[in-house]
Amino acid sequence: MTSRRRRPATAPPSPARRPAPEYKPVDCGAAEANYTVGKAGGTSEVCGKGYDEYTQSQRRGPKTKLCLAPLLAEGKCYAENTGGVGAKAVECGGSAAFKVTKTVKDTAAPQCAEGEEPQSFPEAKLHYCLGAPA
Repeated sequence: MTSRRRRPATAPPSPARRPAPEYKPVDCGAAEANYTVGKAGGTSEVCGKGYDEYTQSQRRGPKTKLCLAPLLAEGKCYAENTGGVGAKAVECGGSAAFKVTKTVKDTAAPQCAEGEEPQSFPEAKLHYCLGAPA
């Protein structure tokens, strides 16, 4: 009696893969800018709450971690940041997670109204008040 190995009829499905986000440097004042660099350091750098992280690899030398603060527009609503590619502007209501009620750059953090949540990026000198997406 001989033993025969059976082959599966089809190959197992490959795991689902998300396309990697693409990054390109743009002028800070460009309409397509969606982040500003809050701080940069080695891979052990701790970015802090609210920052997204991007680690830049080089052929030679150390890796650099960038702590990225999102550029959000006052009066706009945003969906929750999923997939590490930044908060997406959406219509207020339905899928909106929050609304930017105040944006302050290069000065002290603003006093947010009752029920609003402050979101600060001190290294980028950027502060927001976030409220319900009404």
